[in-house]
Amino acid sequence: MTAPLRDLVVITGFSGAGKSQAMACFEDAGYFCVDNLPPDMIESLADLLEHEGANVERAAVVCDVRGGHFFEGLWRALDRLAERGTPHRVLYLEASEDVLLNRFKETRRRHPLAQLESPIASTGVLRGEDPSAGDAGGRAGEQPSAGDAGGRAGGQPTQASPVGRAAVAPEELRAGQLERAIRLERRLLEPLKERADVVIDTSELSASRLRRVVAEKMLPHGKTTRLAVTVLSFGFKHGTPRDVDLVFDVRFLPNPHYEPELRELTGLDRAVRSFIDRSAETAELERRLLDLLSFLLPRYEREGRAHLTVGIGCTGGRHRSVAVAEWLGRELARAGRYLVDIVHRDIDRRPPASSPVG
Repeated sequence: MTAPLRDLVVITGFSGAGKSQAMACFEDAGYFCVDNLPPDMIESLADLLEHEGANVERAAVVCDVRGGHFFEGLWRALDRLAERGTPHRVLYLEASEDVLLNRFKETRRRHPLAQLESPIASTGVLRGEDPSAGDAGGRAGEQPSAGDAGGRAGGQPTQASPVGRAAVAPEELRAGQLERAIRLERRLLEPLKERADVVIDTSELSASRLRRVVAEKMLPHGKTTRLAVTVLSFGFKHGTPRDVDLVFDVRFLPNPHYEPELRELTGLDRAVRSFIDRSAETAELERRLLDLLSFLLPRYEREGRAHLTVGIGCTGGRHRSVAVAEWLGRELARAGRYLVDIVHRDIDRRPPASSPVG
């Protein structure tokens, strides 16, 4: 007699997009986790976990291009899970090219495809060749049909896996290796994005916020306890955050940028806070914000929300929004009901002296 495997999560997506953080979220929730698992071993793992005595109900595995030419088998592995009736979901993580570039440069890690000797970069998979004879879908440059690319993990098995069907020769990686590797990876992964159950763009997510978003979207009810609230300051001139739920514009408050002695400071400095406090509207705004959130947050929590992002925006994201976000975050944390995270997205962006920001 076999034990039921209730949930098998396959985590995939871009190198540098946060798959390790996502897996840590599942591990903290009690999932059995395996990193960098060759796709052809997924079914064997499911057999092992469903064996009597395994006592594993939930598992998560990471499969990505680090697996080299083995990664091409992920599409078939998902088909086999569907055929055998194993409950499974696909979590796909992505990020913008600029963000991925910065992450690799900051960590000084090598991209799995940024070298010609990489298994997936040196095989016929990149040129669209099919490793199995007689596969009609493996001719060079052939694109998967809409039915193949759009199939989901519970759909009908496909005849040919479109994963890895990027008609790109490895010579293209020689110049601008990191940039080309990221673009190549995007082409390799695109079919899997269509098959994913949940897609998360991590471009503007910190590690802690990513884990909260994963918990909200992927974990069973009851695995999270308190509502996680992120109070995020930002500058409108740099764009509104993608994942924000509520946005409050504080550009009507006095702008410290026009005070020469305050321009290079931020909303974390006492002098900036004192300047903003000169306006009676600051205290009135903060009181009304706290009253509104005290009304809203319990109702979001009641509806099952696990995470909420409150955006506080000014022009440049360095002075007014920072000061208000700091105050609001501290007040929410003081209540002790929520898990509060304060993030200042644009605080380190230093504008030209003539730029009207703040």
